[in-house]
Amino acid sequence: MGCLGLWFLLLICGLSGNGDVKEFFIRGLLCMAIRNNYVPYVPYNATKPPPPSYVPYVVQLHWIAPTYGVCKINTDGSRKSVFGFIGAGGLLRDNYGAWIKGFSVNLGVGSVLEAELWGIFWGLHLAWESGFRFNIFREQNVAADVLASKSSEFGPGVQYFTEVPAFLVNCLAADAIGVSRSHVVCA
Repeated sequence: MGCLGLWFLLLICGLSGNGDVKEFFIRGLLCMAIRNNYVPYVPYNATKPPPPSYVPYVVQLHWIAPTYGVCKINTDGSRKSVFGFIGAGGLLRDNYGAWIKGFSVNLGVGSVLEAELWGIFWGLHLAWESGFRFNIFREQNVAADVLASKSSEFGPGVQYFTEVPAFLVNCLAADAIGVSRSHVVCA
């Protein structure tokens, strides 16, 4: 079953349904990603360093506006410490870069892939619940990264923001004028 099939199944079962439906969605995405070689299945050991084939490199990130009338969803997942605490964050913005809504979710313990997938789920959930049906999804955004990083400061569960949090004001202002930021990734 593809992503679209899982998404429709989730909608049929109720987007705000119980945790079992959401867990099914995330596990289905994860299994599909592994099966289609989007992500190699390598059990992660937090105490063991990554294999030498993972070489960090720097990319430049900047926010790009969507077309008029379209909502842009930016999400990111985060994993902190050797204990494996994960979280996700994201935001919705219009074609002018104006804040619509955002979220930060403390997910407990897990893998970075789980954090990324939950970020996608909650970003789509927020857009859908806000009435947006035509969205552009994009990861690796600095504002989303900040929201994901802050997730550990909140209790378990989702924290929604209807107003721009104070810790994001400067980040969103820099995005509005097209400032690029360096981001280290591993490949």
